[in-house]
Amino acid sequence: MALDNGTIGLLAIGQPTFDGSVHQYPYSDLDYVPSGRRHGKLDLQPKNQVDWLIDYRQTGVGGDNSWGARPIFNTPSLEILLTTNIIFTLGPL
Repeated sequence: MALDNGTIGLLAIGQPTFDGSVHQYPYSDLDYVPSGRRHGKLDLQPKNQVDWLIDYRQTGVGGDNSWGARPIFNTPSLEILLTTNIIFTLGPL
């Protein structure tokens, strides 16, 4: 996965892989709810920054998918599955 602004860039290489996402707003903005409303993509305003998240693996919120399925594993098994190492290399592009 690589990011660049036309002048400089950064490359991330997973060993063997990683999962990631890029946002044009602070990731903390996902937690902000103006006036107690629910919010979605329309409430997020691009900022003059980039948040690049590099993760071992992504899944839906609290489940096996993003539409609410419950994990099929009990808590102790789930904790074992989440104990892992991630290796990636960052370098200039």
